[in-house]
Amino acid sequence: MTLELYSEQDAETKVIVPALRDLGYIEDHPKRDVVLRFRHPIEAQQGRERRTIYADIVVLVNNTPVIVIDAKNPRNFLTDNDRRQVISYARLIGDIAPYSALCNGRTWQVFDTITKQQLQRLPSYEELIEDLQRRRLSGRQRESLKSQATRTLFAIDSALELSKLLRRCHDTIRNLQGYDPTKAFDELSKLLFVKMYEEREIHNGRQINRFTTSSVQEMRDQGVEIIQNLWKETIQASRYRDVFSDLDSAGSIELPTEAIDQIVQTLEDKSLGQTDLDVKGVAFEEFLAGTYRGGGLGQYFTPRLTSWLTW
Repeated sequence: MTLELYSEQDAETKVIVPALRDLGYIEDHPKRDVVLRFRHPIEAQQGRERRTIYADIVVLVNNTPVIVIDAKNPRNFLTDNDRRQVISYARLIGDIAPYSALCNGRTWQVFDTITKQQLQRLPSYEELIEDLQRRRLSGRQRESLKSQATRTLFAIDSALELSKLLRRCHDTIRNLQGYDPTKAFDELSKLLFVKMYEEREIHNGRQINRFTTSSVQEMRDQGVEIIQNLWKETIQASRYRDVFSDLDSAGSIELPTEAIDQIVQTLEDKSLGQTDLDVKGVAFEEFLAGTYRGGGLGQYFTPRLTSWLTW
């Protein structure tokens, strides 16, 4: 009989919990101290910023977290971002839960939390008890793993925020100009390069930020489209001269002023240059995966985009 799975809750109740029971993780077993906790809170702190995150299912044996499981919607594929997230959850809970797993009700992915290695399956209760006797981590190792997990989770959150910004800008172009997704992405990438170029100019001593709504309007009142001028400066800059060698320096950003203005307003108070490389990479993966369905995303990671990501 085929299970009808429509939600994360379906994945939990119809697949994950029965699978755990089959493996021997039975809460009412007379000789086993097993507890399943749902929506278990985990604290993460980076500098002054503190967040509470929630693991979907945590398996505790003898009051010790041993498995952390994230349930996903059956309609969604399991992603690298999901993997990084659940491993980080497992590294931050207790003295580090040795196993972490993802399940969308149809597919499982199981990991050794310490090594991040993907495993064939979750261990049974008996296998886990035997394995726990062999696992020994020093305090320094635990602190290192927890620190990595914290950085990963905060980076994922930052990446999701950046991805949403990119999608908002992309939608602005498509809605106002009616471009197909690829053309819209090309024009958006020009504005991202301009934004990064101006940030570097400010870092090198420029006093006035020209990538702002106020600067755009002030220069427009003087008959100058400053963003178009900045684009010409960008493609002539020594850093990007080779990247844009196929473009005519007289070329322009092929967008109406309304679209440019909206994107400037969206990005003006963001600092892309100070955004971590991993954050930008994950953000673009999320943005592209959510915007361009059907595979072939590698075509967008061109030398130009790589240059932007690594600046």
